[in-house]
Amino acid sequence: MKTVLIVDRSRVVRAVVERHLERFECRFVAATTADDAIAAVHAHDPDLLLVESTVHAAAARSCDARYLETRAVLLTTDHPASVRLRDDAQVIASLRKPFDRATFDDAVAKVLGAPRSASTGLRVAHGAAR
Repeated sequence: MKTVLIVDRSRVVRAVVERHLERFECRFVAATTADDAIAAVHAHDPDLLLVESTVHAAAARSCDARYLETRAVLLTTDHPASVRLRDDAQVIASLRKPFDRATFDDAVAKVLGAPRSASTGLRVAHGAAR
């Protein structure tokens, strides 16, 4: 079973992402900060990161090899600082919040495959996800 790390400071956004992931055959872990994200990458070896763009920028600056090797989908806003960097090979897609189901599925399916019709997601707690 594949693992997804959801990293966003907003509890609401994490809940929305979890809800979308329930249709994929995966387990998911939540984190809120760059430090939590790096720790979770080491603890859970995720196949995919769904990560807020500002948190991703902070985590990437750490130069942690395992974090930087994990494929990522950025969760962005309209703020200019959220724009996806074209030279970031780690990032396979960007989703502008709020995103729709079809856009989410297209981005996540690149790593997890097509979603299932029934809920199969498993939540794993990590760090101080608030």
